[in-house]
Amino acid sequence: MMSIDELILILEDKHVYSYKELWLNNEESRYEEILEIFSFGRLKDLNEYIDKYGDGMDKIVISELMMIKMIKLSILSYINSSNARYKISIIDICHELNIKFKEMNSSAFIERLLIEMNDIIKIRIDSIENSIDILQVTDTRDVYSFEKPLNIIKIEDIETTQSLYSELERWKNKLINDIH
Repeated sequence: MMSIDELILILEDKHVYSYKELWLNNEESRYEEILEIFSFGRLKDLNEYIDKYGDGMDKIVISELMMIKMIKLSILSYINSSNARYKISIIDICHELNIKFKEMNSSAFIERLLIEMNDIIKIRIDSIENSIDILQVTDTRDVYSFEKPLNIIKIEDIETTQSLYSELERWKNKLINDIH
């Protein structure tokens, strides 16, 4: 059984981006929702969790490092969902995260996080256009495969094996139509 301190260290680890195995193998009911959020969720899901539980009894207190990790996971989700887009506006990322672009020097904040993620995303930053060129993505978010029920995350908000399969089918059909 994992202690709360061990879980917090894993959730804060700047090199860990996959939590699905922890979620699947979790035996502590009090960790279930936070592991689900870190496996599949986005910043809005974590904020809803905080609004619901705050620093309630038996729940994990969300640290600043955990919040930054969730922002990084949300950025990774956004990049993954952008499919073939090789250039992404930092303003669009701010919009996805519900951060006002002029607020807290958000462009510099997003750029710093993207630089910190250089072990999984290779990018080129265009500060003049406030955009990033995605050169390579070496890791993705966990994909939900209906192994166990979701308690927090809405199925339509995440990538599932079914949605990925449908996207591949659509892409295959497009290629077939383009050839003919």
